[in-house]
Parts: sequence; C-alpha cells; structure tokens
Amino acid sequence: MAEGNEKARIGYEAAISVWTYEANAVWARYNAMLVANSVAMAVIAVTLTSTASHELTLAASIAGIVLCAAWGLLNERGFRYHDLSIAMARSLKEHLGLPDQSPPQEDRLCGPRARDLTYLPISVFILLYIVALVLAVVQLSH
Repeated sequence: MAEGNEKARIGYEAAISVWTYEANAVWARYNAMLVANSVAMAVIAVTLTSTASHELTLAASIAGIVLCAAWGLLNERGFRYHDLSIAMARSLKEHLGLPDQSPPQEDRLCGPRARDLTYLPISVFILLYIVALVLAVVQLSH
C-alpha cells in the first residue's frame, strides 16, 4: 500500500506541475495571438490609409477574422486542458488526503472572470476586422 501511495504522491506532484504549465501555456498562446492580431490590424491600417490595393485590405480582414476564430478555439481548448489538470491534481490530493498545494494565484489567473475577460479583445478585433472588411468592399465597389 505504501508503494501505491508513493506513486499517487508522485502523480499528484506531476499533476500540480501540469496545472502550472497549462496556466502558463494558456497565457503564452493568448499573448502570441494578441501580437499576431495586432500585426494584422497594423497591416490593415496601412492598406486603408495608403494607395495599396483594396484587395489586400479585404484579404487581411478575412484572414484576421479567421485568426480570431482560431484564437477563440485555442483559448477554449487551453482552459479545458487547464481544468483537466486541476481535476487530476484534486483527485489525487483527495486520494492521498494531502493539503492543497496548488499555487494560490491559479484561480485568479485562469478562473471564470479571467476566462470571460479573455474574449473581450477577441471580440474587439473581430469587430475591427468587420469594419475594415466593409470599408474594403465599399472601396472596391467604387
């Protein structure tokens, strides 16, 4: 029985490591997508204010909307993996009767309020891409 508890304790420590890793991975992906969308929006701003082809603005706007969709899906998947790692850690903790050793900031960094707020920039970017798309279509029709 002691060997089983030792394996469970090792599993618990690994689950806590995965929990922390997943929280960091969620925010790393989020930041990468924020930068990618900022670059795409900068390209659109340049094409809208210059004599560049309006087709480029149209294409960049569509690509931006697709990028936002991918961002939302990555966000959702990342939080699901994070939740799974929490469930594994808590299950092993209860099995072992251990005190909760989870990092206290995890609930604040990946909790429901933080999750909801992560969709705000995605929504703003989608709105901006739609506006750029409409402007591109109007300019192409003239």
